[in-house]
Amino acid sequence: MIDYRTTIMAIINFLIFLYVYKYFFHEKVNKILLERSNKIDKDINEAKKNKVKSDEILAENKKLLVKSKKESKLIVEEYKTKAQKVYEDIVMDAKVESKKIIERANLEIEREKVKLEEEIKNKSIDLAITLSTKVLEKSIDEEEHRRLIDDFISKVGI
Repeated sequence: MIDYRTTIMAIINFLIFLYVYKYFFHEKVNKILLERSNKIDKDINEAKKNKVKSDEILAENKKLLVKSKKESKLIVEEYKTKAQKVYEDIVMDAKVESKKIIERANLEIEREKVKLEEEIKNKSIDLAITLSTKVLEKSIDEEEHRRLIDDFISKVGI
């Protein structure tokens, strides 16, 4: 069963509470709620602006990253080309230097050959003089003289 007296008293209490609330607190509570709503709207708008800025910065950073990668690739290729050129220059210089060394060695060999030939010729002359001296000391006939010369030639290897 419904107790009408309690129900009417609850309604009267609610109306008194509503009047006290409206008279003393309604403006303050509405002001606080409005400030809170404005702050939330402001924070949302600021967050949207910050998101747009961060998206712009992210896009710019991506562009910079792509540009940096391209530049680094170009730099690497440039240094590879330079390194290849230096390598080729070094190889070419080494080939030229080795040819010079071979030419100098050949010249030195030729000089030594001429020197040895000259030395052999001088020794041959000395030996011929020695033989002539021996021949003059003893008297030999034509046949002995030819034998000595043949002997000399075979020893010298001319």
